[in-house]
Amino acid sequence: MLYQQADECFPDNAYMIGLRGFDSYYTYPGLATDEEVYAMFKRSMELDPEEFPFFVINPMSKLIYDRYEEGDIELEEARWVVQRLTD
Repeated sequence: MLYQQADECFPDNAYMIGLRGFDSYYTYPGLATDEEVYAMFKRSMELDPEEFPFFVINPMSKLIYDRYEEGDIELEEARWVVQRLTD
């Protein structure tokens, strides 16, 4: 509920979206699927490609690897995400 209210107050805020993904991944596992968390992280990166939250790097690295290995995403998307993470 707090995240829904934050979304209303700060729509399209890269930091808040990244924080929601981070909390969903580490603090409240099971609250969102890995696909949903990946989508949150990716959206955060798209909104602010130069300054997305640093805490997204570790969980996104794991998710991008798993999703690519499972065939859920294409090579181009994986490369785009990896490039953003390393930049």
